[in-house]
Amino acid sequence: MYLVKQGALTKYYLSRFLDYNVDLDHKDKNSNAVLMYLTKYNREVLVDYLLTKLVFNHSLIVTLIQLGKNHIAISTEQLLGLMNNGYSKIDIDTTDDNRNTPLMYACQEGCYSIANTLINYKADINKDNILNNRPLFFACSSNDYKLAKLLLDTSRIQMNHRNKNGDTELAVACTNDNPQLIELLIDHQSDVNYMNNKDRTFLQAVIFGEVEEVQELLDRFPSINVNVRETNGDTPLIIACQTGKADIALLLLRHHADPNLICECGNTAL
Repeated sequence: MYLVKQGALTKYYLSRFLDYNVDLDHKDKNSNAVLMYLTKYNREVLVDYLLTKLVFNHSLIVTLIQLGKNHIAISTEQLLGLMNNGYSKIDIDTTDDNRNTPLMYACQEGCYSIANTLINYKADINKDNILNNRPLFFACSSNDYKLAKLLLDTSRIQMNHRNKNGDTELAVACTNDNPQLIELLIDHQSDVNYMNNKDRTFLQAVIFGEVEEVQELLDRFPSINVNVRETNGDTPLIIACQTGKADIALLLLRHHADPNLICECGNTAL
């Protein structure tokens, strides 16, 4: 780990460590293992080399094929021995104190190649950290369309998962002004009417963005409830008026937002 942090770890040194069966799942005082540091420091070549050596050994498949062709029977104990020698010798989903995995860090830091490698070696794309955030949440929070698409293209993402704030991946994406990313999530069945723990929906989050973004949303999803309320009774129209978004307020009115609804403090949008 010292060599990784100093930028001195090379493929040669890594191969020597592997030859001596160094425990690569050992964690330092920060609860980080080698794979975590390689990801954090974006050591793409070393991540690929490490996983190629430890996660999947093609010799296992070759051996099983040969045994089958030659009709050679093996005991359960022998099969388990082959599997132990042929499959993962490293925890690809190793976690730190916040239960973040290497894939989460790769998505957070925009390390596309490393994320792709981790996914190819079956990293858990639906794993939660301590705040119930998942890799897709990190990609959305970082406003990274390419990484979000990489995750979604696996067709294994569990959409509309909520973190501890009650936010879904779509709500997280709304913190950035990126209509392309939002459209990608909606295309993959993100629910536009989901509410978080503050009863805030996607539409209410978008109010803080640009009018074009709200226009596209309302045109594409006419079933969206434009009068949905937050915990304090605020509607999208009230929020638009409070934040000086006159163009968005007019747009909401054209889509039948009710200007007479009263919030908790007794005020209407007017």
